[in-house]
Amino acid sequence: MSCCKKYCLVLLSLMFAPFFTKAQDTLNFQQVDKLSYALYEQSNWKELTSFCNTAIKNNYDYYYLRLRAGIAAYELKHYRSAIAHFKKAIEFNSDDVISYEYLYYCYLYCNRPDAARALSSYFSPEFSKHMKTQKLSVFSDISAEAGTKLSDSLHLFKPANFAQLGINHYIGRRLLFAHVFNIYEQKESRFRVTQAQYYLRLSMPLKNEMRFTAATHVIYDYTTLTQNVVSQYTVQDPPPRQGAPLPPVRTLTTITVKEEFEQSMGFAAALALTKHCALADFEIGMSTLVLDSVKQGQLNGGVWYYPFKNNTLSVGLTANLHNNNKTQKFKMAWSPQITAHIYKGFYVNACYFSNTGLNVTEQNALFINNSYDYTLQRLTLSPSYVFSRKLSVYGTIGFEEKKQINSGFIYHYNLFSLGLRINPFKNN
Repeated sequence: MSCCKKYCLVLLSLMFAPFFTKAQDTLNFQQVDKLSYALYEQSNWKELTSFCNTAIKNNYDYYYLRLRAGIAAYELKHYRSAIAHFKKAIEFNSDDVISYEYLYYCYLYCNRPDAARALSSYFSPEFSKHMKTQKLSVFSDISAEAGTKLSDSLHLFKPANFAQLGINHYIGRRLLFAHVFNIYEQKESRFRVTQAQYYLRLSMPLKNEMRFTAATHVIYDYTTLTQNVVSQYTVQDPPPRQGAPLPPVRTLTTITVKEEFEQSMGFAAALALTKHCALADFEIGMSTLVLDSVKQGQLNGGVWYYPFKNNTLSVGLTANLHNNNKTQKFKMAWSPQITAHIYKGFYVNACYFSNTGLNVTEQNALFINNSYDYTLQRLTLSPSYVFSRKLSVYGTIGFEEKKQINSGFIYHYNLFSLGLRINPFKNN
C-alpha cells in the first residue's frame, strides 16, 4: 500500500465515521459502497469489517456489501461470523459462486463438514466439478480406540479394559450416521462383567444454522456374580471304645464360592437440537435410559463460547437434570470444558465432570457410565494431533472418583486411552 493511498483511505474513513454516530440518513448508498470498496481494495480487513457491520446496522444491506464483509471476516479467520455474511450474499444473488465457495470452506474450518456437504447439493454441475464435490465419498472416517481404568483399590477392583471401533458414513448429502462398536470387561470382588455395546447416531443440518441429532445405545451385559455361601452342619463322632460316653457334638462351618450368571439388555436414547451462532453454539436435548432395574429420564443443555469466532478456542458448559425410579428425586450433573488449538494440528480438551445421584448419559448417549457405583467427579485431559486430512491420533488421561451405592465406600480410577482416526476416502 502506497503512503498516498493509505493517507487518502484514512482521511476518507475519518470523513465518514462521524456520520454513523449521528444519524442514519447522513450517508447514502453511493458513499457506503465507495468506502467499503476502497477498504476492500486496500485489503484493510479490520476496518472493512467494522465499517460493514456499522453500515448493516444502519440498514444498508446489499450483495456487494455482504460479500466484502464475508471476505474480510474470512481473511481475519473469523469463519463463524463470515458464514452469516456469505449466506446473506447468496440470498441477494443465488448465482454467486464466490460466496458459495467461501461459505463451503468456512464450514470446513469450523469443523462442520456435514454442513459443507449439505451446501454442495446446491452447486451447479460446473461449479461442483470445480470444487471436486460431484462425487463425495460415502465414508467420513474410521476410528479405533482402546483404553483401561486402573483403580487405587486393586484388591477389590481389577483393571477395566475396553476397545472400540467407530465408522462414520453419509447417506446422501445431509444424513451423517455414526456407528460405534464397543467391548468392555472388568472383574472385581462382587462380580465379573463383560459387555458388548452398539451406538448409533444420526445428525442432520437444518435451516438457520441448526443441527438435529438422534441417537440410540444398546448394551448386552453378561455378568458373573460371586457369592460366598456359608454352610453349617453338626457331626457326632463315635465313642473311642465300646461302652464309653459319646463325645460332644461338633459344629462344622464351610464356605463355598457360588457363581451366578446373569444376562441383561440395556437401552438409551437421546435427542438434541443445536444452534450455531457467530460467537457461540447452544444445545438442548433429552435422553432416557433403561438399565437393569433402573429407568432414568434426563434433560440436557449446553453452551460453547468461541471468543475468536473460529475454532482456535472454545469454552463450554453442559448441564444434566436427571431423575430415576429408584430415588424419585431430581439430581444435577454439570461439566465445564475448554478446547484449545495449541499449535498447527495439535488440540487439547480439558473437561471436568461433577455429579450427584446415579449415573447419567453423556455426549448424546455415547458415554454411559453403567457401573453399579456412580461417579462423583471426573477430570480428563484429551490431546489430539491432526497429521493430515486423512490421519489423526487422539488420547485421554484422567482421574475419576467413584462411590459404592450400598456401603458408601469411595475409590478412584486413573483413565488412559489411545485412538487412531483415518479417512482413506477423503477427496476434498
